[in-house]
Amino acid sequence: MRARLKKHGYCNGREIQVIKDFLCNGALLKELLCTAVLAAFGGLVNVLSRNNEPERYNWKIIATEMIIAIFAGLLIHYVMKELEICDNYRTVGIALAGYSARGVLN
Repeated sequence: MRARLKKHGYCNGREIQVIKDFLCNGALLKELLCTAVLAAFGGLVNVLSRNNEPERYNWKIIATEMIIAIFAGLLIHYVMKELEICDNYRTVGIALAGYSARGVLN
């Protein structure tokens, strides 16, 4: 597979390694899934902590908040990963991005 991809000029060595990790080891998928779950939990906590709003909680509000939180968490994950910030700070940043996603994007 590697020779065929290189022969046609589709991928360089780094891209092939990322594809191999994604398909074989699942390292990239595991990393993104953990990021998404952490950010979604931050969004869920934000929805549940807003008790001064008169509207009832429904799944549409919770799902929308969690999707926005996952988006914000993935953005923070990639920015902090590119800047080579340690994992502990990255975890805190992802959770806080998920918690404050709606307020930042509005």
